[in-house]
Amino acid sequence: MDTFLNELKNKYNYDDELLATLGKVVMAFYEVLGEEYLPRIRQVISDTYIFLYDSVDSASKTLTDYYNNGKEYRVGAQAESTGFTEDEYYVTDGRVDKQLVIGVSKKNNINVQTLIHELCHALSTQDSIVMDGQLRTTSGFDITDYEINSNVKGMKTNNEGMLFNEIVTENIAMQVMDSYDSSVTHVAEAYNRFADSFRNFFRSSGINSLVINGYMNSNTNFIASINFDTSCIGAIIEQIKDKLSMDNPVIKDYVDNLVAMSSQDFFASYVGCLNYGLFKHPEGMDGSTFREIRNINNHIVLKVGEMLMTSEKTY
Repeated sequence: MDTFLNELKNKYNYDDELLATLGKVVMAFYEVLGEEYLPRIRQVISDTYIFLYDSVDSASKTLTDYYNNGKEYRVGAQAESTGFTEDEYYVTDGRVDKQLVIGVSKKNNINVQTLIHELCHALSTQDSIVMDGQLRTTSGFDITDYEINSNVKGMKTNNEGMLFNEIVTENIAMQVMDSYDSSVTHVAEAYNRFADSFRNFFRSSGINSLVINGYMNSNTNFIASINFDTSCIGAIIEQIKDKLSMDNPVIKDYVDNLVAMSSQDFFASYVGCLNYGLFKHPEGMDGSTFREIRNINNHIVLKVGEMLMTSEKTY
């Protein structure tokens, strides 16, 4: 580890505080992801410039100076107290070179939780390819296409993004943060707390390893391997039925479909984050119906996760 940290210091001139933090973060990722990913963890950290900033203006200037490619970078205001991962791609004779930069807000201390979250994004970024004159990049379950202008990444033309990607990112970050410092309880606040509702899915070891491997290798085929007893869904629905608007045909249809789902269909519907607008309000659906379905989703995911945590067989 000392050799690795010295290499980082020589390459990026990191200060001792950041180096010490990265040493602990590497070991925390190793404990959560396993030995097979250790070379990749080290390689990604070695290839990714990490900097700390106190304002979005200073972050924007650091990005512009670091890339030094004639573009002016502007960091969004939402990064004022969080962090971000910025990527650039350069294409030469069909070969793609990639640069990743992570910025982490630093007020008085390094925001380790944000650093771990952004490193999850960096670790899930796969090799990119040129297809039909466009650049295709992958990050976990997200696929993005760009124009290629003068052999550099241009305008975004397509994004097949899954919000489940962020849910997985955040849950891995929670596990790594727990390993980094067991005295800190890292709870996801974003995405209508849906990431936190999924926590127990990722704490049931069998499903956790399947999802992590799928996320790290941009492959959703793991869904076919998930198998658990879905009879609990019906029991959960019965427990809350008196609180549901069963006279609403949309709610009734949704609940009936939930009860009839196989484990693969159930999980696939949440992975896609498409069923009845988990996060996006579907056109034509009234607000109260949307909110009730969202609450049902949160409750079902939480309770099924609790069941998985207490069962001997998790997949």
